[in-house]
Order: sequence, then C-alpha cells, then structure tokens
Amino acid sequence: MSRRPWLHVHFAESRADKYRDPLRPGALEPWADPTSPRVQAIGFFRGAKELSPGAVSGAVDVIAEAFDLPPRPVPPPWNDLPVTPTTVSWRVLQRRRVVRPWHTPIDFGKMLLPAERFDAIYAPGTRQNRAGKPGRYRFYLAHTWSTKVLPDGPYRIEVKAADQHGNHAVAGLAFTIANEI
Repeated sequence: MSRRPWLHVHFAESRADKYRDPLRPGALEPWADPTSPRVQAIGFFRGAKELSPGAVSGAVDVIAEAFDLPPRPVPPPWNDLPVTPTTVSWRVLQRRRVVRPWHTPIDFGKMLLPAERFDAIYAPGTRQNRAGKPGRYRFYLAHTWSTKVLPDGPYRIEVKAADQHGNHAVAGLAFTIANEI
C-alpha cells in the first residue's frame, strides 16, 4: 500500500457549519496544556525587504514569527512539529507608556480560517508541516501600517502569542520611527 507523506487526521468539531477547536476550554475534558507558545521573530517589511528597526518610516508591514508545540506526544513522523498559536497580538510602547494598545489580528480560537484569507494572514516564508519537516508560521500583524501616526523617536513593539488555555509568551523589539530624518 502506498502512503502519502502528508496523510494524517485533524480532529475538529463542527457546529452550524463552523469549525471549532475541540481542545478549547470547556469542550473536550479533562485536558491540560502546560506548553507555552513562542515568538521567534518580529520585523518591519516593505515588500520582501526587511527594514532596519533603527530607522522605520512610511507604510510598513509588521510581521511576527510564532509557534506552539503540541502539549501531548505525537507519533512520528509528525512528532516535535510546531503548530500555530491560537492568537497573536501586538502593541506599541514609548518608554513605558502604551501608544497603541493590544490588537489581535490573528485569532484561530473561534473558527477555522477560510482558505481565501490565507494570504492576508500568513506572511511570505510560511510553510506548513510535512512529515518529519517542521513548518514555519509567519503572520501579518499589520499590512501597510502607517508609522506617521506616531511622532519620530524610539519605541518598542511587543508581540504576544497565546494558546486557548491561557499560556502565552511575549517578545519585544526596540525600533525608531524616523519619518522626518
């Protein structure tokens, strides 16, 4: 019998033609998730070009790379492969003052992402898991975010990746808006 390397099962719950995560709190019980997602990278891009965080200007795409690991062992060849976090959020601070509050453009907790939204959510360089080969999950946090909404100067972007059980990780990147320089 020929086995295709991508054949595997996805466990989901469908109600009223909407897919829901069966591992969400209050669904399949008892369930515990001691793992925490990770934020691997944060960057500002214009097209395919990554911009220096030392001088960000104009309209930029804000992209973060984040993942979670399954809380339960998965048999080979799918073991130790990353999955997407449930949510990815971001905010901007100037020193300790929040100048752009938390915004959550990525939220897989409510329903399955329709295929026509993939290009708006997943940034270039994203690839899905293959048998024995880990995927990479890069997310658009903002498309053409205007840096002109804030005065020139130093800032910090924080990105939070979370799962449905309250586990989360926050990573930050110092950057400087330099529109008038």
